[in-house]
Amino acid sequence: MNTRKSFAMSIRFLALFCAVLVSGFTHAATYQVYCDNGFEKASQGCTIKLTGKIETGDSDRLRTVIRQRLKPSWRYQHLFLDSPGGDVYEAFRLAEVVREALLDTTTFRPMGAQHEHASCVSACFLVWVAGANRISQNWPEYGRYGLGLHRPYFDPATYKNSATEVSELQQKAMLLIQEYLRKELVPETLIEKMFRRSSKEVYWIDDIEDSAIDVRAPWFEEMMIAQCGFEPKYERDANVRHVQQILKGKVGSTKDAAYVAYLNWRQKYNVCEYEIRRAAQERMKK
Repeated sequence: MNTRKSFAMSIRFLALFCAVLVSGFTHAATYQVYCDNGFEKASQGCTIKLTGKIETGDSDRLRTVIRQRLKPSWRYQHLFLDSPGGDVYEAFRLAEVVREALLDTTTFRPMGAQHEHASCVSACFLVWVAGANRISQNWPEYGRYGLGLHRPYFDPATYKNSATEVSELQQKAMLLIQEYLRKELVPETLIEKMFRRSSKEVYWIDDIEDSAIDVRAPWFEEMMIAQCGFEPKYERDANVRHVQQILKGKVGSTKDAAYVAYLNWRQKYNVCEYEIRRAAQERMKK
C-alpha cells in the first residue's frame, strides 16, 4: 500500500471509528471575502477569512466560496485563519482544498500601516501548514496572536472507553498528526512541544520558530521553478543585498539598479504565478 493511501485510511479511521477530535468550542467556522486593501487591489488577489471552530462541512463551504466568480483575472490569494481549532479530520480536508486552490495561509491581513491579527490554534495549525506560502506573525503586545499548539484530544465520551482503547486512539491520532507535520517539514522540536502540551494548555510559537516554518512549501517552490522560472537563490540574495544597502544608508529602493532589476524579474514571475493560481481555482469551479 502506498504512503498516500495509508495516510488517507488513517484519517478515515479517526473519522469513522470514534468521536471526532475537538477543541471544546461551539461555533462553526464562517467565511468572509475581502478584495479591498492595497495589496489585494494591486495584486488582484482576494483574501478569504476563516473565523471560528472547524467543524464537519467547513471544507465543502470553503470550496463553495472559491467557486464564487471574481472579476476577470482576479483570484483568491490568502486564507486568513482565525480559529481555536476543532475537528482534526475536517482540518485535513480543509488542507486538501487549500493545496488544490494554491492558497497562501496567514494569521494576519495588512491594513495600510496596520495589520489585522488573528490566532490559529490546535487543528487550525494543520490547515495553516498546507499553504503554498505560510505566513505568520506573533505580537505579544497585542495579546496572543499567531500560531498556537497543543495535543489533540477527543470528545469527552470517548474517554469512557477502556484504558486500552483510549490509549490506542490517542496514540493513533498523535502518530497521524506527526506523520502529516513531518511531510510539511515542521521541525521535530515543534511537534514535540505540541504533544507535550495538554488540551488545556497552548504553546505559542515565537518569532524565531516562525522563521523556520514561514516558508514557501517545497512542492509549490518546485512547481514555480518548473513552470515560472522561479530562482530561489536570486530572490534571497537580492533581498539580503537590498536590506544591507538600506541599513548602510547608501541607496533607496528606486536607486539600487540591481534591486530594480530584481523587481522587474519578480514582477514577471508574479504574473506567471498568479495565472497558475487563477487557473487552478477555475478548475475547481467545473
